Amino acid sequence: MKKLLTIVVFGQSDGGRSDTLYSGVELIYADGNIPAAVKQAKGKYIIVENRTFLFKDVQPFLDALESATQDVIRFNGGSAFKCSLFKGVADKNDCFAFCAFAAFNAKTVAYFEYAPFIFSSVRCDFDSEEKHLIDTCYEFKRIKAKLSKEAYAFVFELILERLLLFYACALISIREGKITADKLLEFDKNLKDEIVLYLALDKRFGGGKLTKIRNKGFKISGLTSKRYKKILKIKDA
Repeated sequence: MKKLLTIVVFGQSDGGRSDTLYSGVELIYADGNIPAAVKQAKGKYIIVENRTFLFKDVQPFLDALESATQDVIRFNGGSAFKCSLFKGVADKNDCFAFCAFAAFNAKTVAYFEYAPFIFSSVRCDFDSEEKHLIDTCYEFKRIKAKLSKEAYAFVFELILERLLLFYACALISIREGKITADKLLEFDKNLKDEIVLYLALDKRFGGGKLTKIRNKGFKISGLTSKRYKKILKIKDA
């Protein structure tokens, strides 16, 4: 059976390729190099993940992928991208940025209700993600007028979801003394250059709550920190 789906697992140390119980799915372990791993992919669609996951209702999802023609498939929990979208995306060794830059090449998007996997909570580290995320926002600003209506809506939501996660994780880290507020302040100033995302983030964060947090120097209470952790499924050490 032809490979309908390649899952590139980022952050593994063993490298290589592995079969699964589903003949239409292949696993490739990125071993720290996402572009090199994606070049090996044989699947019609590719998922790039740094989260751990379990297979759930995969077969109905594969059946849908077989007849799908859209460039991007958004499913419950993640997104799959046609292999051709990754051509030219060579210098992004970050899961989110790599997929976002691939999405910039898309024209069509489909939304599936399938939940083929059970994912762990999303990983987000300020120092490793800061530059990749702001570069993605800058690129979105540069090319957004050229995107199709479908691609624009998808990419906008993709970036906004990541910004929400990034800010929440950063606020928790500031509260716990892992990073200084100055770091998030600098990022926030840079993000303001893409005012559409900047304003949308504030609105989505809770109707002005982020503005209040900014005015407090990006400091949150212990209660707010616990609430964010619950939402993000972050466990205390």
